[in-house]
Amino acid sequence: MSFYMISCSPQKTRGSKRLTQGVKKLNCISKVQLSDMAFIVNADCEVDSIRDFLAPYSCEDDFIFIIPVDISHWASKNLSQDAKKILVDWGKELNK
Repeated sequence: MSFYMISCSPQKTRGSKRLTQGVKKLNCISKVQLSDMAFIVNADCEVDSIRDFLAPYSCEDDFIFIIPVDISHWASKNLSQDAKKILVDWGKELNK
């Protein structure tokens, strides 16, 4: 199980919707949307594969950043209850 943070910054208005659609279509175990353009995914793949999958959903000048994350330690402010629940559940699974 690997967790990755995906942060996107579309340079054009239409890019936001397309990138979000791309993340939602990403083949992964589970995912959580943290904010408009920030996600954590639980996936059995490498960062390059995620980037390559999202490329068709982005414009040439869109910013996409993907990095492995340790979900056992995190803090938040104003994170939705749904997102918190998913992160807590993932943490419980890791500690089994």
